[in-house]
Amino acid sequence: MGGWLAATLRLVREVASSVPNVLFVLSVHDEAHLERTRFKPLPLLSALTTAAHWDIPVPGQTWFETSGGVSSQGADQDFGLWESKQWQKQLETKYPWENRTQRAFFRGHDWSASNAFTELLPTRPAEHCIKQHDISMSFGYRRWYAELSHGPLKDVLDVGLTGAPDFVKAQNPQQVYVRPVPLPDHAKHKYLLHLDGTAASNRLLKLLLMGSVVLKQDSIYEEYFYKDLKPWVLAQ
Repeated sequence: MGGWLAATLRLVREVASSVPNVLFVLSVHDEAHLERTRFKPLPLLSALTTAAHWDIPVPGQTWFETSGGVSSQGADQDFGLWESKQWQKQLETKYPWENRTQRAFFRGHDWSASNAFTELLPTRPAEHCIKQHDISMSFGYRRWYAELSHGPLKDVLDVGLTGAPDFVKAQNPQQVYVRPVPLPDHAKHKYLLHLDGTAASNRLLKLLLMGSVVLKQDSIYEEYFYKDLKPWVLAQ
């Protein structure tokens, strides 16, 4: 059983045992589902949503995962431990701020991720030369950042791809892949990049526990806690 599926089932069991005799409709899609232009509003609980969807974001499988993603399944995950004050203190002692590296760090799977629904971002400028139906075309931004980190931005970026689907590897035979890095070891770096995956990446909640500055990609996707995040404000 895959880690994501096992974590989702643990989430369902936890909810069912806490609130009995209530019917929940929980989406296990790794994407928002109920597009506002196609469906009537329904109380569908999902791990993420967008301004274009009716999905209601709820806590996802992050708390229940025991291993990493597709290309880092050997990396242990223990969110309950990571959020404890004792572990946070130990991490700070192991990786003092002054010893952390300066380059923005990222390790992750190359999903050939899509920039779907980015036309709804308030920060996106109008592009009159692009037709409306072409705006959400797929764009491999993780791969793009990896290329930049070995080129013109090598002094400020440390981005490595840990794997990719077979069709992506076939399309990019020259791509070099690197070993996954356990999340606690991300604390060796002062700046951590958070890049979307196939949709929102649930890694953001974990990166915020590493005591580093998180540089988040501007994205249409929202998890349940995004509304409480404030740019440039230190989390307490």
